[in-house]
Amino acid sequence: MAVTAAHWGRPRSAVFVVGAVAVAAAIGVVAVVSPILAIAAAVGGIAVPAAVLRPKLVVHLLVVSIYAEALAIGGVTVGRLVAPLALIAVASQLVNAPARLSGARTTLRFVGAYTVMAAVSLIWTASPDGTLFALGSLAIALVYMAAFAVLVRDLADVRKLLWTVTISAVVLGLWWIGSYAAGVDRFSTGAGDPNFLAAFQAIAIPLVLALAASTRDGAVRAALYGAIAIIAASVIATLSRGGSLTLLAEVLALAAIPSAALFRSRARKAAFFLVAGFALVMFLSVAGGALSQRFQIGFAQTNIAGSRGDLWMAAWHGYRQHPVFGLGDGGFKAESFQLRSETPGVNLPFHLAFRLRPGEYVHNAYLGTLTELGPLGLFLFGGILVATATSLIRTSRRARAAGEAFLRSVANGLLVGLLAFVVASMLLSSETARTLWLIIGLSLALPSMVPTGDAEGEAA
Repeated sequence: MAVTAAHWGRPRSAVFVVGAVAVAAAIGVVAVVSPILAIAAAVGGIAVPAAVLRPKLVVHLLVVSIYAEALAIGGVTVGRLVAPLALIAVASQLVNAPARLSGARTTLRFVGAYTVMAAVSLIWTASPDGTLFALGSLAIALVYMAAFAVLVRDLADVRKLLWTVTISAVVLGLWWIGSYAAGVDRFSTGAGDPNFLAAFQAIAIPLVLALAASTRDGAVRAALYGAIAIIAASVIATLSRGGSLTLLAEVLALAAIPSAALFRSRARKAAFFLVAGFALVMFLSVAGGALSQRFQIGFAQTNIAGSRGDLWMAAWHGYRQHPVFGLGDGGFKAESFQLRSETPGVNLPFHLAFRLRPGEYVHNAYLGTLTELGPLGLFLFGGILVATATSLIRTSRRARAAGEAFLRSVANGLLVGLLAFVVASMLLSSETARTLWLIIGLSLALPSMVPTGDAEGEAA
């Protein structure tokens, strides 16, 4: 007698049920000892098999982790918890199908050289512990990059990913707006660093725009424009001066970009600016006073950059002491107070509260890289940004020539998001920020989605 699927289904279902009951019982026992370990075991029991069997699901978890960076289990941030799952998912995907990374050589060379230099800086670092921590953050960032590059394989994957970005950014935006309306201090919202999250929100806007451009349903497109209005308003709600400047730079870039490159038509571009502008004006009427006050405080200070200016002077002082190879990756933070105490013009009393703390970052990705890895390190970091931008421009051109409007919009949206990152990084130590490595990863994945045999088109 032939063995049917039904015959196999019953014993397999029974084994699954027995296994699930056994795992549940084990988690119950662990919960008596440690609730945190029980949570970790429950997540691992579900997430690890999912990462192996459905690896593409992991990229959505990575996006959520970017916007939920403040959440931690047992003192470990979500990003550090999901990175191993992403590594498992990438390995599982590569076992089943090879990576498709056409045209990725230049970007990967810069990434590889930058990583090697950061690792080698352990030899001369001023803070071995700081360098090891920084290398851990870089390793996680590389895992994020690999996951987006390998697991996002077609335009359907891209579309789903952009929906996850949209939903995550809207939820975070509503949280920030609600916290502001409730009078919660910007550093006490529980959502994380307001300056970083303002940058994350700004970077999400052109990605949501790319999704809206591909939507034929007018109601859905209007809803996406409304989502962008919420996201933009949340940037103001963080009261982040850097976030507001990043948003302004992004708006100018979106105004300058050709309508067909990201909006599909002039009418849609006008509709977007009308909806988003109205929402921003309404929210600025409420939050504009508090934001203006923060700018006035900055202008009233002797150093217009405030405490950041002190850190920049100290970083430059540290670089001049180590002009070739720098302090080592992650080396500035441990030495920050000592360097400020040696730097003329620093308002040292303001920083006394940080003396017993681990230290402060440079709050400028470019100066920070120069201080910690020297001119070569800054060149390699800049090379990563330029190579990523070049790849996105090339993809946009090829997509235009091939008639792939959605792919073109996504490439241009990522390019505008990269510009927002470049601006935000003037006030943030963002070298390993997950949003950057999301953009890099997608820039590696997109070229293989362009139909082959098409000549490159004109400029995006």
